[in-house]
Amino acid sequence: MPDLSTRDVVVTRLGEVVKYVGPSGRTVSVPLSELLAILPAERSSGPASGNVKEAMIAAAASEGTESGHASLLMLSSGEVIRGTPVWPESASESFGWKSDVLGLQAVTLDAILGWRRESSAGKPALRPSGAGDTVILANGDVLTGFLETVCASGIDIEVDKKKRSLDPALVVSAMIATPVKAAKGPMVYLSDGSVLLIDGLGAGSGSQAALTANRQGQTLAISSDSIVAYASQAGALGSLAGVALSSESPTGGRDWTPPIEVVDSGAPMGVSDIVLPGPMEARWVLPDESTGIAATLELDPASRVWGDCVVTVTLEPTKGTALEIVKARLWEESASTAFVAQTSGGWTLRIRVDPGERGPVQDRIVIRRSLISLAKPGSGVSSPAKPEPGIREPDGGK
Repeated sequence: MPDLSTRDVVVTRLGEVVKYVGPSGRTVSVPLSELLAILPAERSSGPASGNVKEAMIAAAASEGTESGHASLLMLSSGEVIRGTPVWPESASESFGWKSDVLGLQAVTLDAILGWRRESSAGKPALRPSGAGDTVILANGDVLTGFLETVCASGIDIEVDKKKRSLDPALVVSAMIATPVKAAKGPMVYLSDGSVLLIDGLGAGSGSQAALTANRQGQTLAISSDSIVAYASQAGALGSLAGVALSSESPTGGRDWTPPIEVVDSGAPMGVSDIVLPGPMEARWVLPDESTGIAATLELDPASRVWGDCVVTVTLEPTKGTALEIVKARLWEESASTAFVAQTSGGWTLRIRVDPGERGPVQDRIVIRRSLISLAKPGSGVSSPAKPEPGIREPDGGK
């Protein structure tokens, strides 16, 4: 399984061989195939902040913000393409999507999860939890039914057995109840919010920052400065930020604590910081495909004058005895700890924050870079029989 070790680096060159400067100041070259992922080192200023110049590399053992007037098209394959719709003149189950990166693409309704655009009066539609498609209009109206056809003069949706034709200019977002397909291959995350499935990255002509990528037989020219993140295999890496919280409760004799915060829901691969805003205990049931988990727990820099707490990380198998992975006091002089452990699907991760010597004052803990390795069905990756803890070095390593 991927060992989930990480390094903070400055990437100086992307391509089939990645060059980066590590903490020691030495330039290192490593084949792209040996990296599980490249993620932004910091995303505190929002989903589009940073690129792979300052990155966190996850080594293998062997959705972004909107800008401008364009929309985001979400495909069932997991791809996201920034562009603008080109509606057909007559009613159709397909339409065009014009992208600066891909050019004009033809897409069908049964191959997309939906699309959304910026609007001062509305929000993106959520993926339907049951049958039916969901459309949100600029005035905030929400319609649920069956989206039949699209064209320049109207988007037709059947609601309660009645057909309605909507002005495309008034549709803020639409989410279609299309089954999600298992994506295969590398994924590249671009600063404009696009997420593309590619065959790999290669050096382009001219500038050192010029790269080429192949997508479905199409050769793309991409600037390395536009790449926010890279995943070597779609679906092989997840984050605790994308796992539903099972329970949360206050500790240290407190009756209440603020809810847990996911800092950046639009982070590449969902790898967002998570904030535990005070003494508390939180539990997550790990995904069925999980084989390992790693994270860094840090006392919030703004809390280090008075913050002083004890953090305990425990893995609870579906059967058997729970195993304590980490127990550490976090305070001004020792503000972080990290862990990496093997897991199995259905196990529970429990993180507990107890007040330290100074009481429950500013005991605000940030879970950084929570990575979950995922084995795809039929991959042949076996699940461990019991948890195996390990402490990750601050600079990671392969």
